Amino acid sequence: TQPVAPGEAAGGEGQALHAMARAIPRELPPPAATPYVFRIGLPMLVAGVAKSANWVVGAGFDRVNLAFNLVSVSLLLILLRDVVPSAAIRVGLIAAFLVKPHSPIRLSAFHPVSTDAAVMACVLAGLVGIRWFEAQPVMFRALALAGLVCVGVAIHEVVLVVAIGLLFADTASGVSWTERWRGLSRSGAWIPLCAGVLTVVALHAWIVPAPRSRTMWQVAMDALSHQSAIRVVLSWFLVAGVPMLLIGVLWRRYGTAIRLRPAFAVLVSD
Repeated sequence: TQPVAPGEAAGGEGQALHAMARAIPRELPPPAATPYVFRIGLPMLVAGVAKSANWVVGAGFDRVNLAFNLVSVSLLLILLRDVVPSAAIRVGLIAAFLVKPHSPIRLSAFHPVSTDAAVMACVLAGLVGIRWFEAQPVMFRALALAGLVCVGVAIHEVVLVVAIGLLFADTASGVSWTERWRGLSRSGAWIPLCAGVLTVVALHAWIVPAPRSRTMWQVAMDALSHQSAIRVVLSWFLVAGVPMLLIGVLWRRYGTAIRLRPAFAVLVSD
């Protein structure tokens, strides 16, 4: 991938993550503005890997995110193997996943200082974990997913979606929702959500964010004020239109199978 200067790497997020990784371990928690300062997991990992291998921090982000991207592709292959019977369609979906605009795989080549690749790997690992839990809903597997969620929310709070998806795991077909929820409660399916929420609370209690000179809303409005409305709408259509069309086609073809496995609703909506 091409080198990217820290000040150009994914805007405010890239600058904050780069500064946090450079400050670790001298300053714990590292100084940064909200909300990036609460996403301490990736800077800590990069700081440990880069400094132990004698890399610069930017190269550490680049190589760690490359590893996360390889993990994401492998996990997506595992998921598609179970729900898409056609090998040709699976190959096409993987190709689309690799090249579509704003995909973490493609975006990491231009903005390596970002949490996107790590978040994608955590969510896909969570979906594989939900399938694993559905096969045998026992406490040990719920605790393993709780560990994944705790690590994931330290990278980005959006990984809580994995814990929410687990609450809708299809562990027993042909029974009422009341009986299914009772079975999930006995197997500890609620533990990952509680663990994830407690991790977020602990991070907010430990870390005091640096004051911001401007709010995120002000920054966003200032950026939009210098753009043409038609250009913004067209850009978002080009970015989101093809994936949404692909999701619609797949839903029409495989919607019944997906509805029978509610955990995969997370994958479709991601």
